[in-house]
Amino acid sequence: MTSANEKLADENVQRQHETKLSNLLLQSVGDGILGVDERGLTTFANPAACRLLGYKAEELIGKPLHDSAHHSYPDGSQYPTESCPMYMTFSDGEVHHVEDEVLWRKDGKPLPVAYTSTPLWENDKLSGAVISFADISEKKSREEELIRRSKTLALLRASAEIANTSQDLDTAIEGFLREVCEYTGWEIGHAYFPSLSGEHLLPSGLWYFVAAAGLIPFVKSTENTKFCCGEGLPGRVWASKSVAWISDVISDPNFPRAEAARESGLKGACAIPVLQQAEVVAVMEFFSFNAVHPDQEVQLLLENMGKQLGQIFERAKTKSQLVQAKAEAEEASKTKSEFLASMSHELRTPLNAVLGFSQMLQFDPKTPLLPSQNEYVENIISGGNHLLELVNEILDLAKIEAGQFEITLEDIDANEVVAKCVALTTPLGRKRGISIVEKFGGDRPASLRSDQTRLKQVVLNLISNAVKFNRDGGTVIIESRETENGFLRISVTDTGIGIAKEDYANVFQMFHRLGTDSMVAQEGTGIGLTVTKILVERLGGYIGFESEIGKGSTFWIELPFAPLIWEESLSVGVEAIDADHKKLISLLDKLTEHSLAKGDVDAVLNELIDYTLHHFRREEAIMEACGYPDLDEHRSIHGQLAKKVGQLAEEWYEDANAKVMEELVQFLREWLVKHIMHDDAAIGPFTKGKEIELERALEKIGL
Repeated sequence: MTSANEKLADENVQRQHETKLSNLLLQSVGDGILGVDERGLTTFANPAACRLLGYKAEELIGKPLHDSAHHSYPDGSQYPTESCPMYMTFSDGEVHHVEDEVLWRKDGKPLPVAYTSTPLWENDKLSGAVISFADISEKKSREEELIRRSKTLALLRASAEIANTSQDLDTAIEGFLREVCEYTGWEIGHAYFPSLSGEHLLPSGLWYFVAAAGLIPFVKSTENTKFCCGEGLPGRVWASKSVAWISDVISDPNFPRAEAARESGLKGACAIPVLQQAEVVAVMEFFSFNAVHPDQEVQLLLENMGKQLGQIFERAKTKSQLVQAKAEAEEASKTKSEFLASMSHELRTPLNAVLGFSQMLQFDPKTPLLPSQNEYVENIISGGNHLLELVNEILDLAKIEAGQFEITLEDIDANEVVAKCVALTTPLGRKRGISIVEKFGGDRPASLRSDQTRLKQVVLNLISNAVKFNRDGGTVIIESRETENGFLRISVTDTGIGIAKEDYANVFQMFHRLGTDSMVAQEGTGIGLTVTKILVERLGGYIGFESEIGKGSTFWIELPFAPLIWEESLSVGVEAIDADHKKLISLLDKLTEHSLAKGDVDAVLNELIDYTLHHFRREEAIMEACGYPDLDEHRSIHGQLAKKVGQLAEEWYEDANAKVMEELVQFLREWLVKHIMHDDAAIGPFTKGKEIELERALEKIGL
């Protein structure tokens, strides 16, 4: 009996020790631990649970845990008992774990927690549950900070992209309004602009709505409200040039649209200035259904975005000034060219009379001239011819600069053209004992598609210069060959004194004359090579020279056998579109220049692709403005072309070989001519009488 009592006593001591140890563990553990019975009443709460929830143990024990600490969802709405995972443990006997929820403290503040509800069994009967929970406030803060930073970075990236890619100010502002609303959760964004007089801020048609329902009263009020400096939310931002916040627009004494805001359910507001060199050029205002309070970080972001928009305004202003300056320069150049052309005509008429009467004096059989008189008349004729040559070349240059220069392409035999030029210049060389040797093409015809008149003018000028700047008794050699890249090279070599290296850069400059050697003829206008270079380039070719002092010079031209150059037959009758086509043809021609290094080819190709996309945007804006019926189909064609060009360009960037470039150039040639002649040609008739609409459409998109 004694032995049994002793055993029982030992077991009681052991149980007391275990209970004490359990209590010590419950007291010292950092997580909150709550016990509930099968009715949901709290049976125990460890110190950590009391500390985290702000209760004393006696305030919890014996009371429903759900009513004390789990009565509401995080948003404050009622949390039904039957939906509570803690209480589900009583019905299904399962362990329930929740990663992110809240328990409510005694002071009414939510406590973010992760908790586990574990069932308690006694004699195979469910008797309650143990709920352990951990404070995840710091974890939640870190996660929220990470999300906030991620959203901030996304906003900065988006605003930078908008600033860099927007084609016009309206698109940029709409993009900024959208991004700010999406970042902050505000429901409305709108922009005000200063009036031309600078007396008021005027509403714009630029809005962003998260949801437009119910906002009509406020939108109408805004569209009919202008502000003086300091008046209303936009006016105070205009005056202060800084961000302004309003927590409640309805009660704000300086918010004239308060009644409309109340009808639309709006409450908080914020507005930011768009500054261009310390001048407010726009005000963006934002509104929310909830109160809005100053936030330093958000304000810094908004101020940064305002500065970015200001830079867009600055770029647009600079671009406008450049366009205006370009237009003024072109107008001045046109006026100059028209003046030169007019003066050339005015000079040529009396000059022809002087030359004509001088020649009549020489050949009048009834009254022959004395030798001294004939010498005077020869001087008159020589000077007159020189002046007439100058006038003719100035007239050519003026026509080119005034845009009165036309290229007519036809199939020609370059051999015949050169032979005629040699025949015309041989007498010039014979006077000074200069022989002209033609080694051009032999019996094989050199067929070109070019402008015969302009080619003849170019070759004549090169041979004439070779004679003019040669030594007495010298030689001029004309040769030809086909280049590796499919061009016909025509070279004219003389045995003159050559060109000094310091003069190389000026060879094709207007009115620059080479050489000071008294043994070399000094006739010439100084315009011929300038005009020649322009003509060759207009024919889709290149011109260059090699020279060595004391030995002579070789001037050469290279012309494509089948050039892609601008000619009037390609005009679609719309000035902006024709200008784009000329630019694209010029870039495509430049892309085939064999002297370009790899890096230069890449640069030209990039410019060509960029300008192609630029042209597509301009053309689509024109079609939209003139009501072109097949705009969608045309836009689809543009998309397909842009995709194909992009693919070929990528192939070039990955493997820069001649075959890839040949395929790219061939595609661009075929596409450009076909697109101009078939697709774009249909646009012209729809633009008649709509010049103002087209100009406004291009101005609107900043193109």
